[in-house]
Amino acid sequence: MNYLVQREEESVQRKLGAKGMKVDKKGKVVPELKIHELRAETYNGMVRLLKPGCRTIVLIVDRESKDKLVPKFYKMAWPYRRNKTLMFGFLFIEKGEFIKSPAILLAFLKPQNFS
Repeated sequence: MNYLVQREEESVQRKLGAKGMKVDKKGKVVPELKIHELRAETYNGMVRLLKPGCRTIVLIVDRESKDKLVPKFYKMAWPYRRNKTLMFGFLFIEKGEFIKSPAILLAFLKPQNFS
């Protein structure tokens, strides 16, 4: 009987592992947090084609800061991994020429006092 239970558990873990899901020791699916690289191919899906109410949070990094900032961003975003309306990504500032969004451009402008 114990042998059959182990075989069934291995079978379930193989099936879920093939789908990219992690399984804990109790057989429950552990939700993963995926942080996507925002490229020209993923820009439409993560920014332009979002359903109403959904949000994408983007971390802007360069080559030197990616190794330090992305793990910290992962830890900060971990509590929101079960939220279906949030997506997380990072953008290399060197590769961001394709983004002409006014919202992103406004984030980089210096505040000016015209009075």
